[in-house]
Amino acid sequence: MINKTFFWVTLLILSLAQVAEAYNVANGISFTASVDDAKENLIFHITLKYKNYLGIGFGEGMKGCPMLIVTDNPGDGETVPIILDTYSVAKTIPTENDENIYILTKSVATEHGWELDIQRPIVFEREGRVETIFDKQNTVMNFAYHEGDGYPEEHTRHEYGFFSMKMDVNKQSVSIGTRHRPKDVFYKTHGILFYIAWSIMTFALIASGRYMKHLYNFRMILHVGLGLLITANTIILVLFSWIKFDSSKDLLAHKPIGIAVMFISFAQCLGGFAVKTSMTTLNWRSKLTLNSKLGHQLFGYALIILSNFQVVSGLYRYKSPITKLIYIHLAVFVVMLFALEIFYRMRFRYTKKGVLNKRVQNYSYNEYRKMLSSGRKLALFNDYILDISSFINEHPGGAFVMRATVGSNMGKYFYGGSSMETDVPPYKHSSYAGRILEKLTIGKLENKYLSEDNSNRSRRDFSIRSGNPSVKVEMLRDGCNIFTIKKKVWLTSTVSRISFHCIDTSIPSIYEGLEMCGKNYSITSMKNDVTRYYTICNSMGSQIFEEYMKSFGAAIEETEYQRRFEGIADFDKEEKDILELVIKHYPKSDSGISKQVFNASHHEEFYIEGPISVDFGYTEENLEGANIIFCGGTGILPFMDLFAYLGRRLVATSCPDYSIFSDEVISTKESKAKFLIHAYFQTREDCIGIELVERIEKLYQKYNKGALFKLNLILTNRGGEKLSDDDIVELMEDYSVANGGLNKLLVCGPPPMDMQFHKLKGRIMKKTNLDLSQIDIL
Repeated sequence: MINKTFFWVTLLILSLAQVAEAYNVANGISFTASVDDAKENLIFHITLKYKNYLGIGFGEGMKGCPMLIVTDNPGDGETVPIILDTYSVAKTIPTENDENIYILTKSVATEHGWELDIQRPIVFEREGRVETIFDKQNTVMNFAYHEGDGYPEEHTRHEYGFFSMKMDVNKQSVSIGTRHRPKDVFYKTHGILFYIAWSIMTFALIASGRYMKHLYNFRMILHVGLGLLITANTIILVLFSWIKFDSSKDLLAHKPIGIAVMFISFAQCLGGFAVKTSMTTLNWRSKLTLNSKLGHQLFGYALIILSNFQVVSGLYRYKSPITKLIYIHLAVFVVMLFALEIFYRMRFRYTKKGVLNKRVQNYSYNEYRKMLSSGRKLALFNDYILDISSFINEHPGGAFVMRATVGSNMGKYFYGGSSMETDVPPYKHSSYAGRILEKLTIGKLENKYLSEDNSNRSRRDFSIRSGNPSVKVEMLRDGCNIFTIKKKVWLTSTVSRISFHCIDTSIPSIYEGLEMCGKNYSITSMKNDVTRYYTICNSMGSQIFEEYMKSFGAAIEETEYQRRFEGIADFDKEEKDILELVIKHYPKSDSGISKQVFNASHHEEFYIEGPISVDFGYTEENLEGANIIFCGGTGILPFMDLFAYLGRRLVATSCPDYSIFSDEVISTKESKAKFLIHAYFQTREDCIGIELVERIEKLYQKYNKGALFKLNLILTNRGGEKLSDDDIVELMEDYSVANGGLNKLLVCGPPPMDMQFHKLKGRIMKKTNLDLSQIDIL
């Protein structure tokens, strides 16, 4: 009895040693293995579902791997499955060997599939390949299967896996264990890193490029750093995948897209450096730099779309369970960008109000000029002094534009009233750009025309003063700054004198001295917040212009002159609530101020502030030296009050009986100043105020005491030729030599003229004694 019991226990143990527990591959597909009694063959015991196939590979990967393939193609339960002896060279369909070493020793059809025993030699070599299964060695194996179709229908990534097998020939045992694919770690890491680079880091890249401009230094470092990191990450991942892994049939072209993303991202990175270089180094090529910047942005967005498609194709190709989550992520990604853009546009949309509201130190004009002469990169925004040195290379429109505005007022460019280059349209900046201006602001020019009771005002300080001290003037839409149009008088076919009216406001009709010469008023539309600058030109006022003509004419002819006004106070008390500005009509400009002004009714409102910006820097004490003025069209208007002052001063020192104002305090010191004026107009009919300038020239010819005032009037439609670049430089050099140096160069004209002189600044400074503080291009 004991012997029988021992016999059956031993038999059971031997049985368990020979056939290990089955390894379940999928529903209805499993296998195990054992060693035969002769200890020469390995036997696979396979359960195969009808119309499926199973492949078992002797190796870690599909490259250089002997494989057993069992396929039930008909799936009818009668036709015995086919046994194939194959060899996989790469990740492609394996090729059959000439000799089949596998022998089917058992085939039993069941209700759901086949029970098969297949044996092969343990030790075997062929064609120089060792296909021996080594004893007592843990071997990594792979399997592949496909449900529903027989071989050679391609299996999916989900129908592929690894297992470990260890054979002990003496014990006739084979243990099979679950083995996670070593490549799984790489695939997951590959996907995660690619996702982080082209989704999370890309979002930060877009935000740094578009929504962090006020952090101009930091955001460029961040933008460049993220771009380099994304590119390096992409190159490493793609090259490692390309070298280490071969691709099988790729329905979504995952690998080609990945390679394309790698090369394009590298090109995009190089393009970014090229764009940045062009924006910081090129002069007078703003259109090229802006177009290259736009191309870089559009190319970047296209690359982001392609790379995210690459992420999705990878997840889809490898049957990742989080594929649907990625679709949700992409939707959230787009929605977040869209929401951020809407917030950006709504929060920082253009508004005239609040562009600058910063309390800073006041500087005199001389202090400002001294800082400019010392080499500091300063510019003006209305009355505010900006140190733009830290922002020059970070300006989104290119460094050249900022360099060219050093020493001048950038307001007309900020508000979109003008452009530095004729082939680049003006750009109206947002209040977001105003935040950058505020960071750059270091001071404010003093305004001597502020009364003591208004000395504590904020940025809205100007000499349009309320007659009612209880009315505040700081806010944009306070009544004391709101003007309506009272009258329009045409001076030429395109230029008109506009009388603006504001209740309870005191507006000077004339300024004594020279401190206001060159300053401006800004007019803002209450409809669309468009702002434009118009020069102070009191000499063109309806009352004073005719008085100048009578006074200077009588002085030239030495005829009787009867003053209309006894003094400045008597003149200034008439129509104190009227501001007269000379404005040119641009009928083709739909969004500009001029068209709105000329089409406005008497009830439409405009916001006006001023005087603002810097004057020419002349005082009664320093009015000397040789000065050259180039002007064209309405560009003569900023100089009209200067010309009028020169005429009044000459009359006061030479023939005071002809003075317009008997009480005007004006220097009687003999002036050594010389003025050479080049004025360009198309026709004589287009000339604005030229009669007054010609009359002042005659005054100098009659009463000149060593000073010079010469007008060169060029009518371009009557054969007058504009000076070339070389002609201008030569004229400046000759005039400088003849007069022992130059005092100032003043330029104001249409955009082509301004652009011409901006380009010539460097040459002029080399050929003359002028520095940047002595050149004003208005």
